[in-house]
Amino acid sequence: MIFRVRRWRLWLAIVPSLWALLFLSRVVAAALIGTFRPAEALVEVTISALAVGSGVTFFLRPLGWVRVAEAGLEFAPTGHAAMFLPWAAVQTVELRYAGPFTRLVITPTDPAAVEVTGEALRVQRARRRAGFPSYAVDVGLLEPGAKQLLAEVRRVRRTARS
Repeated sequence: MIFRVRRWRLWLAIVPSLWALLFLSRVVAAALIGTFRPAEALVEVTISALAVGSGVTFFLRPLGWVRVAEAGLEFAPTGHAAMFLPWAAVQTVELRYAGPFTRLVITPTDPAAVEVTGEALRVQRARRRAGFPSYAVDVGLLEPGAKQLLAEVRRVRRTARS
């Protein structure tokens, strides 16, 4: 099963928060200058948020994804090459943080077991967590969801061990 970040979900996450930030900065700037026209500010901020949000969303580097299979776990962090890790080499898989900032942290038993399977993008380097190398993938906006991903990982990993 493959879990992906859909660009429209990313757009829906970016544009409203960007709109609020731009509107707030416009209000503060207007308060400092002394002139504030609400209708003008709403139009300016809305156009800016839509333009910038769409640009960030649709021209962003390749988005992250995770594929859970009987053979192992294949994952590609945003902007990085895809990597494959067989179940025998997976020490732990856990979720960290919450909401759109949720990360899937994968700790291999042996760093040499991680295969780079993707095209010639940057390869994510392993980070040290509790003395072990680990890889992280942002999964907060994945479909169908981070908790479903973890449940699928546990289910497939359990059947792969049997």
